[in-house]
Amino acid sequence: MNNNGIESNVLASIDTEINGKPFVYKIEHEHFNFLDGKSTDTLMLTKTSKLSGKDYSHEILNMDNFYNMNDEDKHLFEDKAKAYITEAYDLFDKDTSLALVESKKKLNTLKW
Repeated sequence: MNNNGIESNVLASIDTEINGKPFVYKIEHEHFNFLDGKSTDTLMLTKTSKLSGKDYSHEILNMDNFYNMNDEDKHLFEDKAKAYITEAYDLFDKDTSLALVESKKKLNTLKW
């Protein structure tokens, strides 16, 4: 738990490379309890660069909020988390296939 009372967990993390730069896709869960006993849970799929300075970037690709989750909501939350993980792997596959295409193009331009 951090200083503002929000519990934050990384459910999954997938390293990738886009245009030669390192990124990470993360599925994150944040939980917050309010003083009145109510709570909110946020599920996010993010893409963050591993670089610092001007090359740093952070992007929320998908996000859902759940308020005062009951048992049925917990199942929806779990299903949504699985969908975000699948989406992250699909993005990873796209990143790696694009990198492979670029590598093949460079290889084809080489003169022997």
